[in-house]
Amino acid sequence: MKRALIAAGILIVMCISFTFFLIQIRDAYSELQTLADQTARDAAGDDWESTFSSAEKLSDAWNRRKDLLLRFLGHDQTDPVEISIARVNELVRQKNSSDLLVELSELSINIRRIWSSEALSIENMF
Repeated sequence: MKRALIAAGILIVMCISFTFFLIQIRDAYSELQTLADQTARDAAGDDWESTFSSAEKLSDAWNRRKDLLLRFLGHDQTDPVEISIARVNELVRQKNSSDLLVELSELSINIRRIWSSEALSIENMF
């Protein structure tokens, strides 16, 4: 009986930590995707002041979320996002809208890839 209670306790702790992990991934995905979309809208409208502000918010959001995500994910998943954000910031400083829109599209794909690879689905279980 004692072993069954210990096993049940461990299972409950694992379920709670997995739920916490999924919530953190979902929140990071949502925030980063929203900020990337906002930056793309600002860049498409040639509003460089707003684009700079949006890119700065995107970079700040990534810096806030990065340490927590690295606890759960490998560098192979987080490094492309970090590299894309650095490129976005550089392209905003250069005011290069065409390359910026391409880089923001790539950033969105990298962010989406993190969520799709970690989301709870039959595909990810097997």
